[in-house]
Amino acid sequence: MDKSMSDNTDHIDNIDLITKVLAGEANVEEVQLLENWKVADPSNRNLFEEYKRSWESVDNVKELAQIDIDTEWSKLESAIGGSVQDEKVIPISRTQKPSGIARILKIAAIWLILLLPAGGVYYYFNEMNVERFVAEANSTEGVLPDGSQITLNNNSMLVYEKDYGIENRKVTLEGEAYFNVEPDITKPFIIDAGPVLIEVLGTSFYVNANENSKDIEVIVESGEVNVFKKSNISEKLILEAGSKGIFSKESETLTKTANDDENYLSWKTKKLVFRNKKLNAIVKKLNMVYHSNIVIESKEIKNCRVSGTFDHQTLRQILNVLKETLDIEVNNDGSSIILKGEGC
Repeated sequence: MDKSMSDNTDHIDNIDLITKVLAGEANVEEVQLLENWKVADPSNRNLFEEYKRSWESVDNVKELAQIDIDTEWSKLESAIGGSVQDEKVIPISRTQKPSGIARILKIAAIWLILLLPAGGVYYYFNEMNVERFVAEANSTEGVLPDGSQITLNNNSMLVYEKDYGIENRKVTLEGEAYFNVEPDITKPFIIDAGPVLIEVLGTSFYVNANENSKDIEVIVESGEVNVFKKSNISEKLILEAGSKGIFSKESETLTKTANDDENYLSWKTKKLVFRNKKLNAIVKKLNMVYHSNIVIESKEIKNCRVSGTFDHQTLRQILNVLKETLDIEVNNDGSSIILKGEGC
């Protein structure tokens, strides 16, 4: 037998051993054998942990008794792109061991790891247990099961488990959102925002966790918010109403400041207030709120200052006001809006 075939056979043997251990069917000798295999190579331990996550993820499947076994098996075959195996075996159930479809799914989870790309299996099973709240082209409002209100900016997503609120109130944020969280002192509301965790009991606040931003920002409107570094949970900020927390992705540091941006929620409220602001700062905010591409072509007008309030006005209306106020040209070339002029 050549080496590659031998390695493959050893791999299959290890899968069988892992399955027995996770199912609680291994004897003391087999448990020790698996431990020795895990210690022998870090990659072995990583592989075991991946199998274990896939195995445990099936524990969250609801109402297992009501699932049709043949239907579920067909779904697994479709995910693989072929037959898993012809024989479907349901072992006699024991109190401490998984039975029925749960056991089938668990064993299939282990074997799917061999057949799908890395990470694909856990995603496949975990998809059964999560809800996604997605905002694509426009901001979107929604309510979580506990009554907490969420507004997502465009191109943002909130993910939470289907049993949200039963044991915990944990969500994952990608992008930008405003939260008005229902109070619950027994279950803190926790946001996973990449390198930081955000914890509240009940308050209103804003989070910018855009992947392309150099910082993660948290601005508190009311109540109190705790911001933790995920890599070092002992490092945290306590933010009160009117304060801002900033996590620098580059330096991995947390900083607390006063919030001086009146327009941090303008994407949600559609209200903009400018108090003697430079044109380049106004353009930056307009691009964020209206998802536009406004470019200042003439450097002479970048520092021109403007004051004004715009409440639910269109981008065209705002640009017309800027045009008349600063005596500038506004041209649309199809891909961008060009501002140019001779100066203030």
